[in-house]
Amino acid sequence: MTQRSSDRSGRLEIGEQHGPVFLVASARSGSTLMRFLIDEHPNIACPPEMDLAEACLALCRVVRALESQPGEGRGEKAGLSEARTVMDDLLQQYLRSRNKRRWCEKSPGSVRYLPLLAKLWPEAQFVCLYRHCIDVVHSGLRASPWGLHAYGFAPYAAAHPTNSLAALISYWIDCATAALRFEEAHPERCTRVFYEEVVTSPELTLRKVFAFLREEPVAAIADHALERSPDNGASDYKIWATGAIHTDSIGLGRNLPLAMIPEPLVAAANDVLGRLGYVALDLALASTSSLDPLLKSGTIEVRERSTQPLSGTQPSSGGPQVRLVALDGPRMFASALVDFPSLRLPRWASGGETSDVVSVIGQKVVFQRVEEGELNVGEALRSGELRVIAPGKSAVYWEPREIVRELPRVLRAGPAWERRQT
Repeated sequence: MTQRSSDRSGRLEIGEQHGPVFLVASARSGSTLMRFLIDEHPNIACPPEMDLAEACLALCRVVRALESQPGEGRGEKAGLSEARTVMDDLLQQYLRSRNKRRWCEKSPGSVRYLPLLAKLWPEAQFVCLYRHCIDVVHSGLRASPWGLHAYGFAPYAAAHPTNSLAALISYWIDCATAALRFEEAHPERCTRVFYEEVVTSPELTLRKVFAFLREEPVAAIADHALERSPDNGASDYKIWATGAIHTDSIGLGRNLPLAMIPEPLVAAANDVLGRLGYVALDLALASTSSLDPLLKSGTIEVRERSTQPLSGTQPSSGGPQVRLVALDGPRMFASALVDFPSLRLPRWASGGETSDVVSVIGQKVVFQRVEEGELNVGEALRSGELRVIAPGKSAVYWEPREIVRELPRVLRAGPAWERRQT
């Protein structure tokens, strides 16, 4: 690779050789926002969704069909070099029209063809963008009010015709797994980015991306990316009415009914979430503020009677106990073990280890609202703001009447909150 040098405008000189960029993401993951941000760089043009991989495959089929001796054809490799030549020519024309030197492809469908794209453009780099699955599902449902027929959702809707949540969770699992598998096979060609980081710290995130791409950073790039439209074309319909980057879309999927998602899908999703460093589905759905540690919920004082670490159990009066778990965003804030002598556990909910107890999980502000009478416990459970977790049964929706009736009184009595030691 030639040495890096720049002219006064900051553009790379002609001798600089950099390959194309592929933005890898599922639909509804913020890829259009990333497209706008990357396109703001003076050297990189990121056009609307091109479905480049599918176009190349279509060209390969044309080449095979036109071979003079089909019986002696080149098989599946036929047409790859021709497809790249055609696409390179088209994209070079586009780059000249934009006065830029690199192109970036952001079609969500690319995640299904990563090995093919890596083979067609061995010099390419890949920016892998992820978003927590519950927000992808929430965004997918809002973008598909008349059915899951767009964004690549249709095959998953056909596989889960009566359960849209299961369909979109399956879609996210497949997309994220494909991207992770490609990352593991080509670590030197990939960098990982999270939507939550993009909207929380866009300048810092873009600085990391451009360093990976061996491009100079652009000051205040996030301040100007939404001031103009790079090009019309296929993209997220909402961004055309968005004037600034915001964090309002983080955690919107928190109230999805987890019980509608089959347990095998919950387990599969949690496995992928864990590999990405995200909180698991049960905690995510109990969080009413943030899925990202960078964002915090409001600072609301929780009554604290003990500073002991969360370990063991407190002396009990002999009846069933419930652990109240207050979260600050996705993190544990405090916990309290309290007596619920009237609680009657069904057999399936009492079959765990002897040390296991039922837990009520929610944001600390939710517990305060229940304590002050501003929030009905039943409504909080139905909306997902509070969630009852039985040992080993985190995916089962459960609304014990005893907890609904007694929780406000227990909170007003002042449970001994235990702060997690850090």
